[in-house]
Amino acid sequence: MNLFLAVIITFQANPDDALKKMVEAVESRDVTLLKKIMADETGASRLTSDIFDQWIATAKEDSKGHYREALKAKPILGEVHPSVKSIKLEYIRPVSDGIIRTEIELEKMDGVWKIDELEFKWRDYKLEGDLSLAEIPPGKVFQAIVSAAGKGSYEKIMDRLPEKLREVATSEMIEDMIKKEEDKLEGKWLSTLEMFPRIREGELPLAGLEVEITLPVNGEDVRVSVELVKEKGAWFMSDLDTRLKTQPDDSRPDVEPRPGPESQPDKDPR
Repeated sequence: MNLFLAVIITFQANPDDALKKMVEAVESRDVTLLKKIMADETGASRLTSDIFDQWIATAKEDSKGHYREALKAKPILGEVHPSVKSIKLEYIRPVSDGIIRTEIELEKMDGVWKIDELEFKWRDYKLEGDLSLAEIPPGKVFQAIVSAAGKGSYEKIMDRLPEKLREVATSEMIEDMIKKEEDKLEGKWLSTLEMFPRIREGELPLAGLEVEITLPVNGEDVRVSVELVKEKGAWFMSDLDTRLKTQPDDSRPDVEPRPGPESQPDKDPR
């Protein structure tokens, strides 16, 4: 393989390029560029300047005018393992009068990452505490948890959980969970987690992150979802879920109730 071809393949295998082009297309209202990075070919063929303007108007309304800041705050996924087929990314950006949850879906098509969805959701909720850029990136925190799990260092895993989970979690609970997950993936659970992106914050600090990847394990697509929250300026893992793609999303009982934002408006939305 010559050097030029190797550079092209590496470039195409990086979803951050698609995210960068997405932001550029929205900022400059470049319909042509947006069409090139859309996963939905039918939707791309029907996209016009008027439709794009309507989408921008909706984005402004859904984000209360903060959609540009939300896009600027996009995290950096870094190098993604070649086995990963799709990525769902959600991140929370606190602003002066509330928070914005940005949801982005990416799909790899013929080796090239494309945007499948971009959506903003607003919450009238004021987060408190140190929300500055964390010294240790969220991806590094998660990999430390994976490393501790492989060594059986369950106390170290508990140190990486948010305060509310540390109050109820035990080493026995964590050990039991790991055994069940390893059995589910026939002993390949930890090695699958090691393929997770080394995600880090971008230009602006975030308050919460959820990343889901889909990749083949034992001949079947598996979805791995990780949630992280920021407390006192540091990242902690609040949830980890692995399931077969054919497994219903609601098949796993939650550790604690997770009501929708409308049911408890004063509850921390992370």
